[in-house]
Amino acid sequence: MSCYRQIPASQLAQEDSISRTFVQKAVVVLSKLPLYGELRAKLQPTTVALFEQRNFKDTKILSDLYHQVNTFGKGRVKEYSEFFTGLDLKPAVLLPQFNVRPLLS
Repeated sequence: MSCYRQIPASQLAQEDSISRTFVQKAVVVLSKLPLYGELRAKLQPTTVALFEQRNFKDTKILSDLYHQVNTFGKGRVKEYSEFFTGLDLKPAVLLPQFNVRPLLS
């Protein structure tokens, strides 16, 4: 799961590595468990906070996210359906190449 944002380079401290008008970054979480709702609930605010601090070299926010995500699901997931909390399946079902009829038979 990933979350990305962009910011005008003029709002950041001048660095030699910034050569474009905008800076875009993504925060990505790879997980063995598909806890989409919980991951999204942590990932989006973390990405917003990372951009609000205007300093991508300070990675404490990302370290905190790493430690929080590594506690997800430990001893708490009791049913398979909990993996899909917060996941909107409607767009997948409405894709033209997806055939729902066999699922309903």
